[in-house]
Amino acid sequence: MNRLATLKNLEEILQQFLTSVAKLESEQIETLRTISSLDDIARDSLRGRYVNNRLGDWMAKNRMMVDEGRLKKTSISAVGNLLSDIKNGLDVTDPESKKLADEIGSWFARGVVPGRKLVLSRPPENADPNLTDRFAGLVRRELEEIGYYREKGDHILSMLDDVLKSAEAKNDPIYLHLAGSIIYYLRNGGYKIEPYVKRLKSLEKNRIEISNA
Repeated sequence: MNRLATLKNLEEILQQFLTSVAKLESEQIETLRTISSLDDIARDSLRGRYVNNRLGDWMAKNRMMVDEGRLKKTSISAVGNLLSDIKNGLDVTDPESKKLADEIGSWFARGVVPGRKLVLSRPPENADPNLTDRFAGLVRRELEEIGYYREKGDHILSMLDDVLKSAEAKNDPIYLHLAGSIIYYLRNGGYKIEPYVKRLKSLEKNRIEISNA
């Protein structure tokens, strides 16, 4: 095979690859749009709005997508969760709504089942009764630090730079917290503080890595 034929063969392979990638991306985008439209229906259903016509059209249009196995596991769980939310809001005493609820049940039977939903919770308020006191103590120490820099006559940006250096050198949460507070204050004041934000994020990341080691 001469060089020209080799290049032509490589061009055809590349073209086939690009076509496959474009098709895959197109299918993924279409799947996202499909799930997004079902999400809109679920939101309106939770608001008590009438969604029977839209839901019926959606299920009729996308039934083949399920039968042909074009949904990935994560998409199946997402669709299952949305259909479950919608089904819970349907009035099964109404014949039309009952028919849609049965149709959703048939989707579940074909494998489009709700996935586990992550439920976040926090400990009871009395889990740590001294938490507020400790926070107040931290703030008092920060005020003392600020007073120190004010006596020196330092600009707030110089103070922030020094606080970040202290956070890097010392294992004391006061410096990270104080730096974050100053950065938030300056951001609201319109100051350009992106370099300081990057330094703070880097310090926080290193602190987490050390604690997890």
